Amino acid sequence: MKRVFNDILKSLSTKKFRTFSLFFFISLLLWFFTKLSDTYTVEQEVALEFYNIPNEKQVNNQALKVPLQISASGFRLLGLNVINKTIKVDIINDLKVDKGQYFWLPESNLGKIKESFDGLRDINLISTDPILIDIGENAKKKVAIKLMQTLSFKNGYEIRDRITIKPDSVEVYGPSKVLDSISYIETESLIMEDLEDNISVSLGLNSEEKIKLSQKEIEVSALIEEYVYNELSIPIRVINTPEELKVNIFPKEVKVSFRSPISFYNKLEVNDFHLVCDFAEKELSTMKIKLTEFPNQLKDIKVKNNNVEYVVVE
Repeated sequence: MKRVFNDILKSLSTKKFRTFSLFFFISLLLWFFTKLSDTYTVEQEVALEFYNIPNEKQVNNQALKVPLQISASGFRLLGLNVINKTIKVDIINDLKVDKGQYFWLPESNLGKIKESFDGLRDINLISTDPILIDIGENAKKKVAIKLMQTLSFKNGYEIRDRITIKPDSVEVYGPSKVLDSISYIETESLIMEDLEDNISVSLGLNSEEKIKLSQKEIEVSALIEEYVYNELSIPIRVINTPEELKVNIFPKEVKVSFRSPISFYNKLEVNDFHLVCDFAEKELSTMKIKLTEFPNQLKDIKVKNNNVEYVVVE
């Protein structure tokens, strides 16, 4: 048995066998290409692909197909990739409305069908019956947009006011049951590191397959600025003092510390801050200090004293 196997291997390695194999392979290729040159007729169901669907509408029967008879050479059929072809249907312009129902007419759209097959002319409809398109109404809901962010800043830099997103809400369209579970729409992730320059970017919105949004992007912006430490001595004013009384307080002014944008540093004045003590809320010998006004650009504002002592002079 081993000898027979060795004889077979020896014969396969001969020059004659290799020559025979080469000619056999070439003949097989020629036969294959000859067959591909022949014309074939195939029947194929091609899916409808809907587009230009208004937000307030939905197509309930998306899985619709048109049976076609296609004739072409084997080469052309391979190149067309018939199995994966679709026929695009414009919901607004390609449908006929009859008694509140929507229909797509294969015969009227034969030209578009041929365009879907790269202009192949020998395409026939197996059925010319109108195809009913089940179009329903979408519910609508306005929800907030949630910014998904991961930001880090260069040392000393921060957002000056707040991050602004425009718009801050979006209209969502879809089945009522789906909309009931949606309270906000998330943005794509905004990831930025070592920030020192202003933010101004467009971000896409994430949505589920069953819903549509009134818009696909929002604009995100923020002012980024370096912040520096500062403090000022601010006078204290007593309010709600009876006219017949004179109230002396100690101290008469206190320091207020804060961090401010560097561009705002030299513009700050004592009058930008209001510290008051309300005599109507006095305690036995002290009154609480309240900061009632200050520039909104400042951060980490701290009043160094919480109370003042007072003396009533009649």
